[in-house]
Amino acid sequence: MAIKTESTTGCKDDQGVTEPGTLVFSGQLITSEDAPSTPIYQLNRELACKVQRNMAIILESVQFTETKSPENNMTRKRKTTQDLYYLVHLRNKPSQGDVPIYYMTAASPGTLGNIQLDVSSTEHQKEEFRAMLNADKSAADILLFNRDTQQLLFDIKPKWQGGQYQWIDVNGLKVASESWTSEKQKLHIEVPLGQQKKDALVALWILRLWHGIAEG
Repeated sequence: MAIKTESTTGCKDDQGVTEPGTLVFSGQLITSEDAPSTPIYQLNRELACKVQRNMAIILESVQFTETKSPENNMTRKRKTTQDLYYLVHLRNKPSQGDVPIYYMTAASPGTLGNIQLDVSSTEHQKEEFRAMLNADKSAADILLFNRDTQQLLFDIKPKWQGGQYQWIDVNGLKVASESWTSEKQKLHIEVPLGQQKKDALVALWILRLWHGIAEG
């Protein structure tokens, strides 16, 4: 199920540290709650409720740069995007036992790597998720995952009340939590994160939401 890209398997050093804050997801856009009119990330399509075939959605980062024309002194805003992850939902369980139904592959050398989303149920029938990182893999690899070398990135556990999910890192630190309204989903990032880890967190958040929509 490798998706061909021009990316390589190497990862760049993380670019800076991002501050805590709340992200808002609606439609295909992810914005900061403090700047709702300026997208930070975007999807190339909306999350599908029912998947009739294998489907991938691209998560892109969005940046805006301003340039000033020397002729009329007018400022123009230019939008640029970069593919970060391919979010994949397989219609049926693949014959290869190491490939999950929900996963994401690295589209850019500046990402953490391929990440699979393992799903389990608690004794109270609430679903929990475990994000497993394959740091040496990208979308260009034939073998997307290696359970012998992959490492835990996040545990995603529901709260006892309200059903919102909490995101716990490998050290047991709560890094984020979720909430929602009738129209918007929110991710509250509670600690500073490197840009690569934040990108992966956002992609996994969208993948978890997709699971909830498709399996609900």
